Amino acid sequence: WLGQLVDYIDGTHDFVEQYVEANIPDVSCVKPEGTFLAWLDVRRALDRVGAEATAAAEDRSPEAVFQEWLVNHAHIHINPGSIYGSGGAGRMRMNIATSRQLVERALANLRDALARV
Repeated sequence: WLGQLVDYIDGTHDFVEQYVEANIPDVSCVKPEGTFLAWLDVRRALDRVGAEATAAAEDRSPEAVFQEWLVNHAHIHINPGSIYGSGGAGRMRMNIATSRQLVERALANLRDALARV
């Protein structure tokens, strides 16, 4: 079962990378090695939703502002990369250790929410 799980998560990483590249121009993703977490580069999306200005006014990180924006507009909850250290700035961490259908739904919600901005 472990081999099947690793293969499934690897395939889900491929799916995320391809879906983001094809459908969400303000986000990018590079497939990591050895994890069930997708790291999404959201720097362009942060600019698009005004997260930098809001963060400065509220003394929060832009990623935290974007996290809240995603909950309210895309109905998804992913983690700000900045809480994992300075290398996570401008990124969000998405757990993809679930069904591919659920991952696709979350990405479609992200795509649709950004398209409405």
